[in-house]
Amino acid sequence: MNAKRTPKLGEENLKRDEEILLHAGNIFDYQNPLELWKYIKRVTESKRKIKIKFIGTVAPAIKNSLNDLGLSNQVEYVGFLSYSEMIAELYNADYLMVCASEPRHVPGKLFEYLRTRKPIIAFGDGNAEIKQILTDANAGMLFNYSQDGHEFFETASKFSTDLSYIKQFDRREIAHQLATIMN
Repeated sequence: MNAKRTPKLGEENLKRDEEILLHAGNIFDYQNPLELWKYIKRVTESKRKIKIKFIGTVAPAIKNSLNDLGLSNQVEYVGFLSYSEMIAELYNADYLMVCASEPRHVPGKLFEYLRTRKPIIAFGDGNAEIKQILTDANAGMLFNYSQDGHEFFETASKFSTDLSYIKQFDRREIAHQLATIMN
């Protein structure tokens, strides 16, 4: 049995002395932001505490990279959670991470992330769609896998997702637009 209590939606952990970078969903070997892990290793050596939290499946190569860099004490593998528990974890994190693998693929989790208004760091070589959404929504930044993303952490406090912009991605809004087209 898991002794850790999952936070409730919107619950703040005021006693936490570390920042949480969270990835929800599956993350595969080819989605390994190795340079990000190296950056986190460097900043944690200078007293900044960043915890990396994974909800879902994490590929062995990613776990190995984190272990090889000596980050195993700063990583938590949660496994799968119910949808409501996962959403609560998103709200409890400081930063959210998405790793895209195809140039024109926009993972559905990005839209869940946007609703939280948390700063989003994304990795995906040449993914103009994700970059455009993050930029237009003022929600975060996209990096190539060869980059460490340090600019994101230096400017994360400036991101505040524009809810009026992301409303266009709501399922009800999309269904309404489709109904209008079909009439």
